[in-house]
Amino acid sequence: MPSACRSTPVVGDPTCDISTSAGPLTLAVVGTTGSIRFQKVTYDGSDVPGTPVDQITLQIKPGKTKLVIVYSFSDPDNGAGELREVCATHNVLDSIDAGNPAEEYNICA
Repeated sequence: MPSACRSTPVVGDPTCDISTSAGPLTLAVVGTTGSIRFQKVTYDGSDVPGTPVDQITLQIKPGKTKLVIVYSFSDPDNGAGELREVCATHNVLDSIDAGNPAEEYNICA
């Protein structure tokens, strides 16, 4: 059974994009138009190994850290989808599309 969700997108705060708690956080990409993968992921200045994949687990550190994701799309022109937390209700943390394949998130824990 999936665990309870603990992450939420933050709207209107220029310092935090995602609020969560320290510890393991599993993220997935779900395509709504075509498929999406994590092509390259950097967390707190270090590359996350194992890409390209459609699910990653990060060890979130306390405080504010930076997550940089480069997405790859099976439909490079119209690809779209969602970045979700892997948890009981699959919280949507961001809507993503092929027009902006690289995203930078400030994570606050």
